[in-house]
Amino acid sequence: MRLLARDDVRFCDVTPAVRLPDLQLSFRASDTSPVLAAFLDVVRLNCDEVGSRLDRILSHHPGVGAL
Repeated sequence: MRLLARDDVRFCDVTPAVRLPDLQLSFRASDTSPVLAAFLDVVRLNCDEVGSRLDRILSHHPGVGAL
């Protein structure tokens, strides 16, 4: 998030680090929204394991999450 820094936003490290809860992704199989596609691209870039599972799932639904 620091790479997207804004002048009016401050960041503070949390010590000790806390484990975040597991997250689930959910979206409509027919959704071809450019916003969804961009979000899924960010997931692929930053979450290798999730990205590969996501690609396997989406391979059964051509056009989903595509620009």
